[in-house]
Amino acid sequence: MSNASSSTINIINTVFWGEDAKSGQVSAVASCLGTITNCAYTSLSTNFTGTTTNSVDLAVTSTGLFADPANNLWSLITASPLIDSGTATGAPANDLIGTVRPQGTTIDVGAYEYTNATSLSELSNLNYKIINGNLIIKGLERNEIVNVYNVTGSKILSLKSDGNEIIAPISNGVYIISIKSRNIKVLVNK
Repeated sequence: MSNASSSTINIINTVFWGEDAKSGQVSAVASCLGTITNCAYTSLSTNFTGTTTNSVDLAVTSTGLFADPANNLWSLITASPLIDSGTATGAPANDLIGTVRPQGTTIDVGAYEYTNATSLSELSNLNYKIINGNLIIKGLERNEIVNVYNVTGSKILSLKSDGNEIIAPISNGVYIISIKSRNIKVLVNK
């Protein structure tokens, strides 16, 4: 993200993240006014003279927020300070992968709403494996819908089981698997 080019900026429910302090910094033109509400950032530019409300300074709290930012897994983990820290003002009704907001008392900060998702491997009646470039999920019910998203939240596959399993061709990467009828979302690193 580059410097703001107007004299007033208003940012809501946004996470600014980078590999170093400067790339996660909220920067602005000289004497920039505005508000930063319910956000998470690494630092604020000295040019920003506006106000911040209910925001998290990632320079102080940089761990315990996301599943695995080094591998682009931006879903929130249990006890993340970004859970229930957002505002409904201007927020979409669904997160980046279609999860209805809010899941808790209020909307979460960032692109993904936290859900108490269950790992596929923890479910006794479901199992999955990746063989020869295919994700295979067994233990599904007939006509159960399985959606596969990439880490940017784009749906890349939507499949309906015709029996008790689905087979989805996927390349190397990290995916979010959603089994809609059971409200299950899991991260799969292939």
